Amino acid sequence: MIMFAGLGTRMRPFTGALPKPLLPVMGVPCAQFCLDALAAGGATRAVANIHHLPEAARAGIAALDTGGISIGISDESALLLGSAGGIRHALPALGNDPFFILNADVLCLPDLGALAQRHHELREKHGVTLTLGLLPSGTANYREIHVDVHSGLVTGTGSLQRGKPYYSGVAVIEPAAVSHLADGAVIDFVQGVLLPAIRSKKAGFFMMNCPWLDIGTPKTWLEAHLSLIALLDAGTAPVAWTNRIEKHSLGIAAGVWTSRTVSIKTNNIWTGPCFWSPWNEKNSNPPKKIGPRAAVYGPIPRGTALSDCVIFGGFSASGL
Repeated sequence: MIMFAGLGTRMRPFTGALPKPLLPVMGVPCAQFCLDALAAGGATRAVANIHHLPEAARAGIAALDTGGISIGISDESALLLGSAGGIRHALPALGNDPFFILNADVLCLPDLGALAQRHHELREKHGVTLTLGLLPSGTANYREIHVDVHSGLVTGTGSLQRGKPYYSGVAVIEPAAVSHLADGAVIDFVQGVLLPAIRSKKAGFFMMNCPWLDIGTPKTWLEAHLSLIALLDAGTAPVAWTNRIEKHSLGIAAGVWTSRTVSIKTNNIWTGPCFWSPWNEKNSNPPKKIGPRAAVYGPIPRGTALSDCVIFGGFSASGL
């Protein structure tokens, strides 16, 4: 299940134009990376829950490269059901077997096969109903997840910490973890599912070592672009990400990337790291000057600084 339905409040004003999972990273909708991860893990079916801008969400999902995955829609347009309520509402479409959940506002390359195997082992040993994919150490403040490395169980949640284990946004869930919840109720995943599972010693973990980029705020959205530009230029970006991005974008100079759909004049002054795309504005002209530290899509609002910024859909965030 792709967790698609949030309001994207931390990403305002950009989520006034599109649901957050459809905002692009290096010219690629963020949700596309989720689908690619599922396809690489052997998934053949997925469900995406939608609420904010539901028609744009449906159209954007339909436009994704599914990689052979059939995508169903769990409609929450009338009422946003929360992170657990949304899973419960989608349960009829998810079936009776364990399933993955992936947050759509991160770029992550998990080994889903290894995560599923670890969940199977912990279910056999402890009867776990969910297994969280954790990352060992964050470079920003994320909520610490306390674990028992010997049993493989999650023992609690802590405060926002840097450099501690945290939840990646990827997990395996048993239907039994949510089937007892009331369908149509607004329920938070941590309060309604995770903490009860921890208390009953039914929450497992799998420590992952994989690329992970946060796309939750304008600042981390920009930083994701800059990180990918550095990795792509160095030739060290994950192959799956490189292949996906290079279908849409190309590097034209050190630290400078743009859409494949446009031609850039040699007299333009672009200072890397930076990225520009016309996005859906076919008549949008490349800026004469841009960068450093800029990710720009489409037309540029008058008087907007073109460094340390993100611009999309006529909205901008600067000083990042």
